[in-house]
Amino acid sequence: MKKFLQPDLPGIDYYHGRRPENNYAATRLMWTAHNLERAADRVINLSERVAYIVTGKMEEISSSKY
Repeated sequence: MKKFLQPDLPGIDYYHGRRPENNYAATRLMWTAHNLERAADRVINLSERVAYIVTGKMEEISSSKY
């Protein structure tokens, strides 16, 4: 699955043994991506609730087709 999502990018495990000084930056980057994803999920949840309040219909907002 990892190779399907990022076929051309080596994973953090690739750099772990080669450049340990990059571990901190890589970990911060992963947490940043994680937090951005959580924020996006919360925005979708909020917009679904607002749409329900306005229209009275519960509709799921799909952010991705994958």
